[in-house]
Amino acid sequence: MQHNSDFANSLNKIRSRFIKRLHRMMPELTAMRADLGAGAALPVDLTDLRTEIHKIAGSARTFGFSQLSDLAADLEDQLDPKIFPDLTGSSAVALFCALDRFVQAIQHIFDDTDVTAKSSVLLLSQEDAVTPRPHATPVTQPDQPPVHVMVVDDDEYVRDLLTTGFSAMGWRFTQAKSGTDALQKLLELSGAAPELRPDLILMDVNMPGPDGFSVLEVIKSSPLWRRTPVIMLTRRNEDINLVKGIHGGAQDYVTKPFDLTALSRRITDALASQKRPIMIASANAKLGDTLRQALADLGHRTVLATSESDATRRLMEEPPTLAILDSDMPMQSAATILRTAKENGETRSIPLVYIAPERGREDMLDSLRNGADDALRQPLDIDELLARVQAILMRQNGRI
Repeated sequence: MQHNSDFANSLNKIRSRFIKRLHRMMPELTAMRADLGAGAALPVDLTDLRTEIHKIAGSARTFGFSQLSDLAADLEDQLDPKIFPDLTGSSAVALFCALDRFVQAIQHIFDDTDVTAKSSVLLLSQEDAVTPRPHATPVTQPDQPPVHVMVVDDDEYVRDLLTTGFSAMGWRFTQAKSGTDALQKLLELSGAAPELRPDLILMDVNMPGPDGFSVLEVIKSSPLWRRTPVIMLTRRNEDINLVKGIHGGAQDYVTKPFDLTALSRRITDALASQKRPIMIASANAKLGDTLRQALADLGHRTVLATSESDATRRLMEEPPTLAILDSDMPMQSAATILRTAKENGETRSIPLVYIAPERGREDMLDSLRNGADDALRQPLDIDELLARVQAILMRQNGRI
């Protein structure tokens, strides 16, 4: 593990490089501002510039520049390709104002920091400082191999920040700079020994080429990789991404900017949840098999209980991370299991999802009154059940 001073120096260097990126962008930004102010036509294709602005919106706050992150997000919206090339009137004024505020914020950073083209170290003096370093204690236990994370992000500064933090915790990592690169690396690792494959994939949503959702779909359709937990990185105020990611099989999501210590906990939580099973209590063999396969595709380990005694024993002896109780069991066994679990101090905290019969509205309501964390009725929509299970597990860990 790196010493704290080494870790801080590494972060300072990454932050310094980030500011140098801003230096390189300034000529284009100031020229564009001047053209807008003079009423001149702008280039039709601003894709590359918008991509760079998007990266800054996602990472500036992480490096200590909250205002710049917000202004970059506003400018990115103004650079929406749907607006071009017919940029006139109020839309031109709005773009000019957003660009002017962004340029002024960058200049303010230049004025407040002692960074030149030859600088290699930046002293952290701003109140909104760089992300706190992770705990000094390694997360990996001495008798276990180090955690191996694949980091997929098109922003090299975010990749460097993450891998620097992971190295400080004694973790291993593989970097991928795009969705295509990630798929290629996973293909190369397919023939490697299991201990050389990543334990978890941390992936940005918005990337050029195949985005995070497209890559997630490929991962979850692969027999080899579909059980590998995936955590999605997304910007704030992108709720649609959160829903889409969970529905697509993501284990969790993290919004940018992120805190390295909190992120490391999310990763270890995701890995721990892979070890504790989800219990399916059902006497319906077809439903049990369907649920086991669907949950396995999302990376969850499952156990099947076909009777009240078996389910109760498993709840006590091998506490699952969550239990799904099917009402299609003899003598209302599912309702009995529910009541027993919620009355027992050792099993009360286990989330329970109750599946009521098609005409069992009252049965479903009774299950909620008796402590079920969620309830659905037959005929069962498997995708809806999976989304609810994922949401409960995330809520259990304080993520939503």
